[in-house]
Amino acid sequence: MGGEDQLKALVRQGFALQNTADKSVLTVDGVLAQTMGNVKRLVESLPQEGLLRNKAWRDLEPLVKEELDKYGRQLGKTLVNSNSQAAPDMRDYAVREFDNGGADLPEAVRVRNQPVPGSVEMALRSQVNNMTLDKMFNVSGKAKGEAPILKALFKTVDTRVRGGIIRGDTTKAIADLMATDVITSGIPGVKLTAPVAKQIQSQAMTIARTATQDMARQVKEQLYEQNKAATEGMVWQWSTALDSRTCETCAPLDARRWPQDGQTSPPTWPIHPNCRCQSLLIDPEDPFWNGDEVTAQQIRPAEKGAYADGYKTPITINGEKFYRKAITVTSDTGRPRYSDVLAKWATDSSTSLDEALGPGRARWFKAQYQKMNADPQKILQAMLTQKPAGQQTFISLDALQKKSLDFKPKAKPALPKPKPKPKPKAEPKPAVSVKPPKAALKTYTGRNFDSVRAQEFRAAQEQGKKLSRYEESQVRKFGINPKHKKQADEIETFLNQAPKYEGTVQRGLNMPRKDLDDLLAGYKSGGESLAMESWTKGKVLNDFTAGADQHVILRAKNKRGVDITEYSEFAKEEEVLIPTGARYSLKGVQKEEISPGLSKKGIYRWIIDLDQK
Repeated sequence: MGGEDQLKALVRQGFALQNTADKSVLTVDGVLAQTMGNVKRLVESLPQEGLLRNKAWRDLEPLVKEELDKYGRQLGKTLVNSNSQAAPDMRDYAVREFDNGGADLPEAVRVRNQPVPGSVEMALRSQVNNMTLDKMFNVSGKAKGEAPILKALFKTVDTRVRGGIIRGDTTKAIADLMATDVITSGIPGVKLTAPVAKQIQSQAMTIARTATQDMARQVKEQLYEQNKAATEGMVWQWSTALDSRTCETCAPLDARRWPQDGQTSPPTWPIHPNCRCQSLLIDPEDPFWNGDEVTAQQIRPAEKGAYADGYKTPITINGEKFYRKAITVTSDTGRPRYSDVLAKWATDSSTSLDEALGPGRARWFKAQYQKMNADPQKILQAMLTQKPAGQQTFISLDALQKKSLDFKPKAKPALPKPKPKPKPKAEPKPAVSVKPPKAALKTYTGRNFDSVRAQEFRAAQEQGKKLSRYEESQVRKFGINPKHKKQADEIETFLNQAPKYEGTVQRGLNMPRKDLDDLLAGYKSGGESLAMESWTKGKVLNDFTAGADQHVILRAKNKRGVDITEYSEFAKEEEVLIPTGARYSLKGVQKEEISPGLSKKGIYRWIIDLDQK
């Protein structure tokens, strides 16, 4: 279990939610066909003369609305029923998401296909553009007057009819915009292939998909509120669809995280109609979410053919046909974000970049990305309005074209001259000035620490040193990365030369019992560490001990570690970094109960006191 399983489940849920929504709309297609056939007959009754047609159309409005109201009411009821019936499946997905992320859910919660309390009320509260389904369709029948959906449906028809009248189209031509007459086996009927029928069906799909997403959010939030204690140490992370259909509102949120502190929280999803993005509850220490590569989608025009350079899957975007393929996107600054995907397209796929940003903005993005030291996230942010997260949109193209970004490193300010000190009687030994490798430390403390340490494990293995099961798994997982090996060497040099932190340090881990036994055996034998280690001079954060295995806290008086708080990507961790080669002897082990439920599973908190050498 872990982040990879969470992402796979998210993709599967996306298809399941879309199927639920689409079936709801298709279920009432028969009603829509009958409605549009009747509307077409009404339009056909209009006279040919322009002035008379305007008045006649106004007179027909009540009859047209009466027909459209039948479809609107049936669609609303079907959406509410479909979403309330799908609630148990939505709950099962939320359980898998929390479980795969490391939440300590009770066994009773994990039981599949449980009813969701208040699912009908949730379905009625599901929102599209800040309007509930109950209000939009007046499902409960409490509101007076026309339902908003009826007004929207009539506006779609009215716009086409009035446009035809203004252009002087024939009555038949205007009526043919409503629906297509067909005869099947001698029986007359209607197909939903005419422009107005297709537009109404498309609008219904958008409403259904958005409402179904909102229903899934409510179900997940209910499960979260009921089991909040079981998710201690987990954080919310925004997951954006990494393809050319992602909007400017969701794109800058990709991979952003929010702690469960009650002070901040991710935007409420779905942010907009047809939104496919959402926030996931993840383990912040999961290597999958902290890796330096992601999989995204890239497209090419359909006329260039499939099976060329891996483009195999057909896809239609805004009515145009393309072929797509999966690509790998990497980043040197941690887990890649949507801006890194845009940067990949700027180099490899102008079609994807044009489709995502529009040709004008795509050219501007590409021009900025070609500059020295370009930062894709900074480029993306420069294209957006300065509104709160979840509300940003593109600035105008005219305003954008007047911008030009500068990515040159800023000159370091001159240090103030120190005040002269009185000369001591005995000259102290001058302190050694050590320049910290800031870029390497940012990489290590950001999202690539696992890969940096893996390079050191590999080096130790090549020197003939025996690795633990965990260390061997890291070598296999991260492979050879020359850049991270170089950064590891730079950090080690700094740690061996810099002043040492004076005080007690702690380290939080979550590991299987077998790995814990290996760890204790190593301390008892006096073995040395084969890679640098991250400890803290502050309190061990729950983030570092939370998980489905043993909760371990190491404590020692520091003798070799260097305080790197001011260089860290996460200063709140108050990190003390200890170089390779540190040795420890075991002073004492305390075993504590975390909860009765975890004790039944054999999971405890272990406080291990060490003597660092």
